[in-house]
Amino acid sequence: MKAEFQLIIGGAWSGKTARAEFVARSYRQVAWIGTSSRGLPELESRISELQSARPNHWIQVDSPLNLISTLQDVRKKYPDSLLVIDSFSQWISNEMASKSNRYDEQQLLELCRREADDFLSEIEATAKSNSILVVSADFGQSLPPQDSAQRIIRMCVGMTNAKLGSISTSAELIQAGFVIFKNQR
Repeated sequence: MKAEFQLIIGGAWSGKTARAEFVARSYRQVAWIGTSSRGLPELESRISELQSARPNHWIQVDSPLNLISTLQDVRKKYPDSLLVIDSFSQWISNEMASKSNRYDEQQLLELCRREADDFLSEIEATAKSNSILVVSADFGQSLPPQDSAQRIIRMCVGMTNAKLGSISTSAELIQAGFVIFKNQR
């Protein structure tokens, strides 16, 4: 039997994580893979606040970079758990930001596409054994960034969100803490 693959998408600070936590509470075992970098004080405080409010038996794994190998490890270690990835968009942004000064725009776009394709492949492989919930930001409704690397990330996230939506068993659009749209297969 194929496990569920759910996608929760929305703008920045729209309630995506709260919705993911609500959905995850219906599962017996949860492995939460957080992708935020802990370098900024306001993020450190927010991450700590969120983690302290979650059930103690949930497994927390931080993976701001190298998400695909982390996902492979967590899948093997916790085979019957819901795997929550919060968030794809943050992870791909971290990966590209860490590499942007070494590549020109075209190379960065190709790298972003490869990373996103590898992520999609891993999601499909993982969905054979685990239910998955992926959180991702919708950058498409925001103003285009002035920085070319940020525009490339925005484009890559948008294209990958569309692919994630096409392979998910259910997808929700969140705005202002509300589920605005839900599509279920």
